[in-house]
Amino acid sequence: MRGELIQFRGDLEADEMSDRTLWYTRECEEWLRSTLDQEPRPPKRKLYPSEELWNVFVAFILGRPMAYDVDLKKLEPLPFHVWEFKTISVRAFGFFYRRSTFIVHHGEMKRNVANWGAYEPHIRRVRDYMATIDLDPPPCLTETRLQDVL
Repeated sequence: MRGELIQFRGDLEADEMSDRTLWYTRECEEWLRSTLDQEPRPPKRKLYPSEELWNVFVAFILGRPMAYDVDLKKLEPLPFHVWEFKTISVRAFGFFYRRSTFIVHHGEMKRNVANWGAYEPHIRRVRDYMATIDLDPPPCLTETRLQDVL
């Protein structure tokens, strides 16, 4: 598994330690570099979309409180066990492999997933990925409450 995944370290300060673990796929890395890094800063916003996502990822690994449907949300249908990290501009799709361990498969700009029907392809991509990787069963946590996966 680790050969396919990259651990997000977040450039933490010397006095900071991570409480949670975040991994992302090579596909996600490509999207971060080729698409997200090229996104301009939206008018009247202080942060670029890439900075928004960086900040929520850092907050996650530092163990800071995460708000359901603000920072993280389990997508419907719930039995598929796909979650999204949310920022104002960005969605990052993945799953909880174990408690406090999240794997980000890929991302998308929020404007491209503005309605429910647009989420289905992202859910399917994550589910297809889960079926191809060699993880100890089950490949993901099945809980639906945020406090049960953090």
